[in-house]
Amino acid sequence: MSSESTLILFGFLIIITPFLGLPFSWYSYILPILGLFVFGIGLSFRMRRYRARKPHDHAAPMHDDGADQEPTPHDPSPIA
Repeated sequence: MSSESTLILFGFLIIITPFLGLPFSWYSYILPILGLFVFGIGLSFRMRRYRARKPHDHAAPMHDDGADQEPTPHDPSPIA
């Protein structure tokens, strides 16, 4: 089951939990557990999106000021 489907399932379970006829004291255990699952799945979605955007080239310099590059034709060259 995909994480999207799992998130939908846990959301549905959270919606129907009050109507299951369970003792009220059980809800103090069931709802936080379901909430933790939803939180975990949401966090995994966020981490996946973050990792997809972030380049994985660890050998690249942290800061490149462009001092070693030649000026390109469309860049205005400084007047000296």
